[in-house]
Amino acid sequence: MPVYDLAAYLTAADQATGWSSDMMAARELDRLRLAEYQAIVDLCAAFQPAGFDGGSHYQRVDPSDARLTAVLAYNAADPHPSYARLLSRLIESGVLARRAGARA
Repeated sequence: MPVYDLAAYLTAADQATGWSSDMMAARELDRLRLAEYQAIVDLCAAFQPAGFDGGSHYQRVDPSDARLTAVLAYNAADPHPSYARLLSRLIESGVLARRAGARA
């Protein structure tokens, strides 16, 4: 799993909000932080060996490394890469899919 700078991502998000209320900005940053943590858990669980469920929401459906490598490179090219965007991009590209019966 790639290593991203969560602090830099949150700092960029904070600067992009432009809100005047510190409480509103803090709530948005908390939401982004929680989304990142959830994405980390989902990504780790999705790439576990076959037979591992552990309540994961996603599973890898495309075993080819070429598409995975392309998505990782695309996400890494983002000025502020994030795990939540990586998860979304992996789903959009067909590398991951929601596991049948997974909670929303």
